[in-house]
Amino acid sequence: MLQPFVLRECLAQLCPQWAWSEIHNITFLSGGYSNHNYRLRYRDTDFVLRVPGVRQPFVDRVHEARWYERLPVGLSARLVALDQASGAMLTEWIDGQLLADLPSVEDQALLEFLERLHTALPHTSREYRVEDIFPLQPTAGADMPAELPSQLNLNNLTTCHNDLNPWNVMIDKHDNWVTLDWEFVGRNDPLFDLICLHQGLARSDLSLLPLCATYLKAPEDDLDLRVQMSLQTFWMRELGWAQYQISHGNERREVVDQVHQASRELQRLAANTG
Repeated sequence: MLQPFVLRECLAQLCPQWAWSEIHNITFLSGGYSNHNYRLRYRDTDFVLRVPGVRQPFVDRVHEARWYERLPVGLSARLVALDQASGAMLTEWIDGQLLADLPSVEDQALLEFLERLHTALPHTSREYRVEDIFPLQPTAGADMPAELPSQLNLNNLTTCHNDLNPWNVMIDKHDNWVTLDWEFVGRNDPLFDLICLHQGLARSDLSLLPLCATYLKAPEDDLDLRVQMSLQTFWMRELGWAQYQISHGNERREVVDQVHQASRELQRLAANTG
């Protein structure tokens, strides 16, 4: 948790017209791995303050600010202010429940959400290439996997969130699905977003290929290799991201655990396809 004076400086920078005496109920939100997030109330409205921690590759605050301006209303939390130099950001609080906290969710609901999201997202020229963003480094206690597979087909690419885990999706009180944290948005295979949801929700591996086939409206036999490569790419991203965090001093238990989990998943995938 950050010291109160740091939060005060961030808020003064983002909203200089606010009076500190009218800011109440500052509460640390524990979900973020690389950013410090706080819920707070100003007068009668609740907000979320993001204070970046470890600087991350690919993240471009100028692009992020412009992206929020282009996002259709209702697709994300409403941006109040974003400082492009520091990355500090203030958004309105959303009353709802994280997808990760729901007791269950139907596959059809996931697919409908993802189709709405991909259809609504504006075009971006940035390409999200995991092998360029998070090159793998040797890490003590983690077996290194094989090389990252290259993109199968550039025609598969579309604008994707690229960190669409169930902690970045909220269902508000009106049953609208709202997507958070757009730092990694870029062109990618849409299956990458679907796999982020699937793996984050700890769904059975046996359900992944049928789910992808239903989403793309394509035969399973035509997608098997593409799904396996996208799944491997996802876990290599999880490993590379965690390694980067640790190498820059972020040694939270969850980050260290992610290195070992990703390494195990990649070993398992290699054994299954070997």
